[in-house]
Amino acid sequence: MPLFSFNRNSDGDLIVLLVLDLWGVIDYLPDEVGDLVQLTYLGLRRTNIEASAYYRVPRGIGTLVNLHTCAGVHVDAGFASELSTLTHLRKLDVRNACEDHASELFAAIFKLENLVLLLLSSENQYLGTPLPELESFSPPPHLQELSLCGRLFEIPNWLASTENLTSLRLLYSNLLENPSSILQFLPKLKRLF
Repeated sequence: MPLFSFNRNSDGDLIVLLVLDLWGVIDYLPDEVGDLVQLTYLGLRRTNIEASAYYRVPRGIGTLVNLHTCAGVHVDAGFASELSTLTHLRKLDVRNACEDHASELFAAIFKLENLVLLLLSSENQYLGTPLPELESFSPPPHLQELSLCGRLFEIPNWLASTENLTSLRLLYSNLLENPSSILQFLPKLKRLF
């Protein structure tokens, strides 16, 4: 029995699906998910996909040009290279970010001009695993909400230039410096966690 079954119309096209929020013991996504070009929300947070030995996201995810939210995705070379084509993306939740793909991931995120919410988590953030080196990262211009989950050695210098930021979360950061020192550079900031 297949893990997923997608209905097709008489032309063989997949039926329009706007939201796909998965739960449970799911280890991989079939390639057919890449054919859901009208998809606006892809949620993978409550699955085993991030810990699976299979590929984490479907090949061809870059064809989901109408995607507005992508939640709980594990970064691998395939995802990082296709991410920059998702130009309508407004919310991105990236899990298990590591140095292996950091430069590709950061370059792709910078191209997402419509991105307003970014959650970036390190591998095993609960155990104090550091986030990838963030000094080479440049945030998209309209970013309003930023969550960094994982150990930070210092507050990134570019954070002071995110003038549209209204919410900042620094979870499991173990910072030695007080993050409130950046408040003077963030005039729109309403929430600091």
